[in-house]
Amino acid sequence: MNTNFQMIKELNKKYDAMPHTRGFATKEEVELISKTLCLEEMDILQLRNLRDFVVIFLDQMDMERISKMDKISAITSVIDNYIWKKGGEV
Repeated sequence: MNTNFQMIKELNKKYDAMPHTRGFATKEEVELISKTLCLEEMDILQLRNLRDFVVIFLDQMDMERISKMDKISAITSVIDNYIWKKGGEV
């Protein structure tokens, strides 16, 4: 498994457009996010750290504010779902 930075950079290349549906992540987007960030392999603490890193890293990216927030929201919602599935609080 790569570092959070490497995984986010990889995801950012693959997931460069705004989420397909504003406010929701499609099944394909969920699969892309899950696989690229190796979410299945992480425990709750790693998922929380990754979630925080996503927000900090993507917030510093130079892109339109609306699309940035949609992208952050889509990625963090997928991570939050994994935290919840593993018994953590979101």
